[in-house]
Amino acid sequence: MSLNEKINLKNNIKNNYVFYLVLIIGISLSIKLFYVDFNLPLTLDSLGYFFYAYELQLTGEFSQDQSIKNNGWPLFLSIFFKLIESNELITYMQLQKIISIFISSFTAIPIYFLCRKFFSNSYSLVGAAIFVFEPRIIQNSLLGLTEPLYIFLTTTSILFFLSFNKKLIFISFVIVALVSIVRAEGIFLFFILSIMFFIKYRKDKLVIPKYFISLSAFILTLTPIIFLRLEILGNDAIVGRVISGIERSSNSNYSIISMGIENYIKFLGWDLIPIFIIFVPIGFFLILKKFDFNKVVIISSLISLSLPAIYAYSIPALDTRYLFILYPIFCVISLYTIKKFS
Repeated sequence: MSLNEKINLKNNIKNNYVFYLVLIIGISLSIKLFYVDFNLPLTLDSLGYFFYAYELQLTGEFSQDQSIKNNGWPLFLSIFFKLIESNELITYMQLQKIISIFISSFTAIPIYFLCRKFFSNSYSLVGAAIFVFEPRIIQNSLLGLTEPLYIFLTTTSILFFLSFNKKLIFISFVIVALVSIVRAEGIFLFFILSIMFFIKYRKDKLVIPKYFISLSAFILTLTPIIFLRLEILGNDAIVGRVISGIERSSNSNYSIISMGIENYIKFLGWDLIPIFIIFVPIGFFLILKKFDFNKVVIISSLISLSLPAIYAYSIPALDTRYLFILYPIFCVISLYTIKKFS
């Protein structure tokens, strides 16, 4: 390809990135809808979420199921369950799978704009494509589980936090609250974004009032679900779980902690295969060069979102799904390698 052809290709991508992004999402949806089996019922965790959502739309009352502490996903599903009327449970199960698939594919949008904080349109499109075509993400999206919504909200919150628009930064804390409702691990992201907030506005005399607004937005979003859980479950299933986890970790011996770290490394290596195994290790060293605020947020988010996985692997709860939340960050890191060698 000649230099002029390369320049024309870059300009074409720059001017038509919306078309290419829609194309990526469309192909992703086609692949997932092709492979999903709508005749198979939901199982295991996805079945628990289903019955919680189904009971809520049927009775209008929240389930007393003590096993579903992260009820953000079934609460979200219940909104869509109310829109259809059917006597067949399989119909609602199919809807749950469809919603999961669409959320997973449309996560390409926040990932694209997150990559745009670091790279051009063309590279950012590659980053979005890497995520939606990652085999484990495709497989996970077919199961009706909570990860697609969890990943979508987490990526959006980081994206908004990196914005120059202060209103979007405040909204990022609202989204972090929603992340914490979907999965309690989201509270770790709140802590790291709070620290980053003070770093970002360290020279601003109004940093405390501004953070108070962000904190209020976070608390006000979280408060209704906390009171609801306290009434039904007897605990908030967020702060209480974090505190109990910290207490367990502090009382654990070295072998349990080392087992968590060891399993984390093993599953991290497993999750990097096949797409990220080359791009992420090289990209990680490249991103450490010439640090700026955005890079600090990305690395800090990577660390904070890894802590719950390390804890889970110390129990041990051995599942690759705990690391799927890192995939959007892996996409950003991978682009450093791709850009370097392109």
